[in-house]
Amino acid sequence: MAVVRRRSVLLGLPAALAGCAIGSVYRRPALLIPAHWRDTPAANATIWPAAEWWRGFRSPQLDGLIATARAHNPDIAAAVARIRQADAALRIAGAPLLPGVDATGKASWQRSTTASLHGGHITTESRLYSLAPSASYELDLWGRLRDTRQAAIASALASRYDAATVALGVVTSVASIWFQVLAQADRLARALAMAACRVSRRRPHRSSS
Repeated sequence: MAVVRRRSVLLGLPAALAGCAIGSVYRRPALLIPAHWRDTPAANATIWPAAEWWRGFRSPQLDGLIATARAHNPDIAAAVARIRQADAALRIAGAPLLPGVDATGKASWQRSTTASLHGGHITTESRLYSLAPSASYELDLWGRLRDTRQAAIASALASRYDAATVALGVVTSVASIWFQVLAQADRLARALAMAACRVSRRRPHRSSS
């Protein structure tokens, strides 16, 4: 009976190892992604506006308003903080792939006094120092550490895209509101001008005697 049990264990061992190996072998499927959907510098250049597109209007007032919004907007500040958070998470995720070095030190001091045969005392001192360095490295057999770092890289890139989107939204909101104010001011000026023209037409003309 003991022999049968050993054989069953040995026969089950390759199956268990094969089951563990299935998750580590991954091949990314080929996807037919349109060229204008791919994240390439050429695609971004055609979709994303220029870095300072609003300067094309040549308005110092608009430039000042946008500069103030970019410097003090809390949404932009939060997006920048999320970038720093993602970068810190990336460094933490990549740390296990590096070897770890450690060292422990110890120091001891001892003083003793004994009586001498000729009278008096003899004092002795002893000092002991020790240093024990150590190094360790975790083997990434199944790719867990590598995949964790790749996920952290993707999160860091996504946080940068999110921050750029937030900044673009803030700038476009400021520019849109500024254009609306200019349009309303122009309408108000025209309405006042028309009202003044109508008032002047209704006034009676005095004839000279």
